[in-house]
Amino acid sequence: MQLLSIVVLTRTHGLSLSFLTIGLSSGIFLNFKIVRDVHYLYAPLDAEWKAEEEVFHKNWAATDEQFYPGKDVLRRKGLYLIVTSKDGGSILRRDQAQDFLVLLDWIATENFTTPEGIRYNYRDICLQFQNDCFTNSHARFVADIYSKSDQRKFNITYPKFYSEYSTEPIDMMNTIGGATLDSNGNVKAAEAWMILYQLKQHSERMMELSSHFEQAISERIKSDRIPTHLLNVYYFHSQTFDLELAAENRRVAPRFSLTFAILVTFSVLCTFNIRWLDIGGVKTPVIDWVLSKPGMGVVGVVATLMAIISATGLLLIFDVKFVDMCTVMPFLSLTIGIDDTFLMLAAWHETDRKASVEDRIEASMRHAAVSISITSLTDTLAFLIGAITPLPAVLYFCYYSAAAIAFIFLYSMTIFVAFLSLQGRWEEQCRNSTFYVETKALDSYEKASSLERL
Repeated sequence: MQLLSIVVLTRTHGLSLSFLTIGLSSGIFLNFKIVRDVHYLYAPLDAEWKAEEEVFHKNWAATDEQFYPGKDVLRRKGLYLIVTSKDGGSILRRDQAQDFLVLLDWIATENFTTPEGIRYNYRDICLQFQNDCFTNSHARFVADIYSKSDQRKFNITYPKFYSEYSTEPIDMMNTIGGATLDSNGNVKAAEAWMILYQLKQHSERMMELSSHFEQAISERIKSDRIPTHLLNVYYFHSQTFDLELAAENRRVAPRFSLTFAILVTFSVLCTFNIRWLDIGGVKTPVIDWVLSKPGMGVVGVVATLMAIISATGLLLIFDVKFVDMCTVMPFLSLTIGIDDTFLMLAAWHETDRKASVEDRIEASMRHAAVSISITSLTDTLAFLIGAITPLPAVLYFCYYSAAAIAFIFLYSMTIFVAFLSLQGRWEEQCRNSTFYVETKALDSYEKASSLERL
């Protein structure tokens, strides 16, 4: 098929490609969700430990019937808190122990509200044992003893503490850390408390409330909105990794915007054609506004963005997961699209200006389109080969990158070529490539008035 036919078709169907992009972008609005589960993303899909962990999840993790206090299980939602004294001393001093009891009561009774307006507290979402929440009663019992200075009466031993008020010995190693013992083996001081809150996750609503509880507690700890003045509280929960990744993405996002702006500016500046004229015996650089095509730099970037949106939307429509690593794909693809833009513009400038626009398009595409086609094909194949990997993070990144490169090739050979042919018409008529006004030959620049030079 003649290149002229392609140009005519692209002009006719340019609007159709815009509607195609808008239609495919619906996948982004309807299904967009970033998967950040590091255990899922960076382990093989068929890893044995995943099957083994699933057994724990099904049989010991989710419901009250499967729960035993203090026994942690893989994939169970839980919030860990480490509590130390602000002055670096023992947490078992009377004032610190009383402050710790206040903290325990606050976590157990504080009400929280989700963005949807649902009010709840820990007792609504806690895993229960014998019809009661696990409220770290062992830690509360020990703290109550020290808050009343009764430790000599009870003789709290380490690592096991046997009490007449408890049917089972308390494992102090899971309760306090950095313990110091006296000559009788009784606990004299300790550096930290460790408390655990295990949460329900057997339904979607419980999963959402438990996740909100973890985030709400951690946010209040970070903003120092907890009812303790003598203690430092540190947290870790089942979403810590995912939230840290999300926070890092939000922190880096403004820098991505700056990077994008620099790429666009660079693309536009590199399309200017500079002529050096001898004006009054001085070599002066002058922009040739007929040969320069700054608008094509913008078209190249916009067409690439349309391709990225189309590729992402299409895969999301087919429910292909968008993983955290895929956030790098748009910037990788943008550089490929800009590279294609420069190749086609360079091929255009190498053609004979006396030839017709159709012949110049055909000649430039005969050179540039071959290079772009081979590069796009090899890049796409390379990413599809990379998709053989069993790691989901790499697998889905390769899928999205391959799709983006394929769409960039499609849009470059259609949208960009169509606009280039229109710019070629303006150049043929010696019109300004940006404002479409008639221009004069640069040879008359020295004799022209300031307005004419403009």
